[in-house]
Amino acid sequence: MSHRHLMPLRTRAFTSAYERTARRDFANFTPEQIAEDRAKVMPTRPPASWVTGAVPDGVTFSTAQIPMRDGTTIRARIARTRSAAAHAPVIIYYHGGGWTLSNPANYDSLTGYLASTLGAVVVGPDYRKAPQDKAPQASFDAYDSLLWVASRPSEVDATGPIAVAGDSAGGNLSAVVSLMARDLEGPTIAGQALIYPATDLTRSHPSSRWREEAVLTGESMDFFLEAYLNEADVTAEDPLVSPLWASSHADLPPCLIQTAECDPLVDEGERYGAILEAAGVPTRVTRYAQMPHGFMSFPGVAPVAAQARSELSRCLRDWLSTSPKTR
Repeated sequence: MSHRHLMPLRTRAFTSAYERTARRDFANFTPEQIAEDRAKVMPTRPPASWVTGAVPDGVTFSTAQIPMRDGTTIRARIARTRSAAAHAPVIIYYHGGGWTLSNPANYDSLTGYLASTLGAVVVGPDYRKAPQDKAPQASFDAYDSLLWVASRPSEVDATGPIAVAGDSAGGNLSAVVSLMARDLEGPTIAGQALIYPATDLTRSHPSSRWREEAVLTGESMDFFLEAYLNEADVTAEDPLVSPLWASSHADLPPCLIQTAECDPLVDEGERYGAILEAAGVPTRVTRYAQMPHGFMSFPGVAPVAAQARSELSRCLRDWLSTSPKTR
């Protein structure tokens, strides 16, 4: 089954060209080759930015080291505007890439947009990834990043409320962190924004078995889950990797879930929204018609990406403006 024919011509042409020129056979890559690939950073200037979107004027980026529970550190990329106030809110943005690929710098357009439109400090942790680091290492790194931000380090220099957000694997981590913060009596999270998130790694939802979709194919899903879960300390049913399987979803932060019609993750994302609503969590679920997985990252060829970014910004603004000003 394929829904490619539903996509707008411009989006379909881009995804086809992307797959012809950028598709890689990761199943045959060595771990060292995967690590080399994930370190690559997409250009932020034209012509690349005509597809990915430009970084807004006035946004600056810096790097910090976040201490982890095992004594190591991970890098974080921090976006802010020069005018960000001392009481600015903080958004922790967990990037996508199947818990295996990519890095925070590839999200400069989106994190820069959030920093600019919300006057926020946006922290992007470069959590450890598979196959070198199996599940649930990414979940622990994501939660430890929240603890670090909540400790108000000088590198963040903002005392406002905290929200979490992320796309795909990063949406998964945002949901997992929200559960961990509740269960461990951790820092208050003003809201969680889950962009086409993976919520059920058992692949028990019909769309998760689609094979021929654009961007996120059945083959790539096979690879990501094998890299993340094979020989891991947890199974696919563990809430540390599949938030949908948590025993309770009550008392979680308000949630935005944005799904894409032509995405294998559409069913589990929308199912998670229904579960949160049933548990009494204020939840908004928006399906973006005719869009593939990842569309928020290429607004130049995905006509509704600007609308999705605007919705994301509005929800974050609402949560952050009504949450306590200090942590």
